[in-house]
Amino acid sequence: MPTCRPRSGTRGEHGAAMLELALVAPLLMLLVLGAVQFALWYHAQGVVLAAAQDGARLAAAESGTASAGRQRALSLLRTGLGRTADSTVVDAYRGPDVTVVSVTAELRPLLPVVGSLRLRATGRSLTERFRAPVGGIP
Repeated sequence: MPTCRPRSGTRGEHGAAMLELALVAPLLMLLVLGAVQFALWYHAQGVVLAAAQDGARLAAAESGTASAGRQRALSLLRTGLGRTADSTVVDAYRGPDVTVVSVTAELRPLLPVVGSLRLRATGRSLTERFRAPVGGIP
């Protein structure tokens, strides 16, 4: 009856695959979590930008106010970011020519290695207003 003997080149390599997995697995997990964190940041930045732009659009309307634009931006942030939107700051300014809504928020990271990630966006829109025709031309 033949017996299996290990080859002479494989002596001392018992558990090498397990050791390689133990070394590579944490790096692979870190890479995957980094990709997920980037995707979350990218989505949240898009939500912040959309909230600033929509707030500026609403505030710039002829019957709009800076307060209405601010409330619209906060509403969109709560819908898109959930609990993260509680720490946001929305500033709205309606001038005679330009309306500006600025949004600043922070995103909590998945790994506590870095601090919170800052999200910032500004939406600008020309303020709508009625202008009387010049020279009697309707």
